Amino acid sequence: MRTSFNTTLRLVLPVLLVAMMWSCNKMPYYAQYANIENQHWDSRDTLLFELHDADTTALQHLSLGVRAIDAYKYRKLNLGIDVYDNGKKCSSNVIAYELFSERGIRKGDGVVYSENEKYVRSLNIVKGHTYRFKVYHLMRLDPIDGISNVYIQISDKPADE
Repeated sequence: MRTSFNTTLRLVLPVLLVAMMWSCNKMPYYAQYANIENQHWDSRDTLLFELHDADTTALQHLSLGVRAIDAYKYRKLNLGIDVYDNGKKCSSNVIAYELFSERGIRKGDGVVYSENEKYVRSLNIVKGHTYRFKVYHLMRLDPIDGISNVYIQISDKPADE
C-alpha cells in the first residue's frame, strides 16, 4: 500500500505543480506573430498587426518581440513601431535589441533562435476601438537576413515583470 501511494504521489505531484504555475501566469490580452518570409526582411516590408473592436476598457502594456537565427549577422537590431488608435497615430517608438554578445553568443531565450521581448509603452485600451501596429526595421543595411518572427503582445503587466 505504501509503495502504491508513493508512486501515485510522484506521478500526480508534478502535474499539480505545473497546473498551479500555469494558473498564476495570466495569458496576454492580445498576441500576434508575423513570420518573415525566408528570414529576409526588406525595410519596405512593414509588418501590420491589428486588434479589432477591443472588448474591454483597461490599462494594458504593449511589448514587441523578435526571434533571430544565427544567420543574423549583427549584434543589435533596431525596430520602429507606430501605434494607431481608431486610425489616429498616437505614438512612434524605436526599440533597440541586443541579440548577440560581442563574442557572438545569443542573448535572450530559445534554443534554435534567440527570442527577445521589450516593453514598448502603456496603452489605454478602449472598448470598441481598433488598434493598428506598424512594425519596421531601422537598420542601415537593407535587407537584413536572419530575423524569423516579430510579435506584439498586449497584457496587464509590462514584459519585464
